[in-house]
Amino acid sequence: MELQSVRRGRGSAVIVVVAHTALWCIFFWALISRVPIYEQRFRDFQIKLPFYCEPVIALSHVVQAYFCLFVLLFAPLLVFDGVMYLFFRRRGSAWGVLWALLLFLPPLFASAWVFFGLFLAEVKLMESLSR
Repeated sequence: MELQSVRRGRGSAVIVVVAHTALWCIFFWALISRVPIYEQRFRDFQIKLPFYCEPVIALSHVVQAYFCLFVLLFAPLLVFDGVMYLFFRRRGSAWGVLWALLLFLPPLFASAWVFFGLFLAEVKLMESLSR
């Protein structure tokens, strides 16, 4: 019975880590592939970037320049995520769920920040082109 519980705990840890990894991949994908397209649009039309879009562009430049470093940094953190999830899961299921939900928030907020910044920049671009 305990062996089955351990296997179930490992399986759920793998699912949680894969979900966290997918969310971080969406965030980095947006920074690497989507942000440069918006930056190029603003440069083509010679429009000043909005203040809320400048940090997104700056972070995109940093991620593009040091992508390998970010991969090397996040790999051990995701392993740590899985280990901590298993640790909290064994102490009680509520702690494991809380840990998993807590670690869903940073990539969701980061992705929302990027997409919101790009959306508002696109609105400003459309507004300035309609004049």
